[in-house]
Amino acid sequence: MPNTKQSAAQSETKKRRGRVAQSITIPVSRQTLAVLETYVMLGQATSASAVAGKLLARAAEDLRETLARQLSNNLNREPKGEA
Repeated sequence: MPNTKQSAAQSETKKRRGRVAQSITIPVSRQTLAVLETYVMLGQATSASAVAGKLLARAAEDLRETLARQLSNNLNREPKGEA
């Protein structure tokens, strides 16, 4: 019998061909990580998903603010005749 996890991973890899894979690192406190690990170990997927979702939402907001700041800085650096 084929390994279904491996087959699924290979299928996903084929779908992603042509796209650039990117990753981000989300800073997490030890306490938050411990809570998340506890939920996972206890099999409480809903609680673990809620914690992970909040972490991702916070990271997305931080990324949005960083990109907006960088865009603003880049626009302010352009010569006035080219903007």
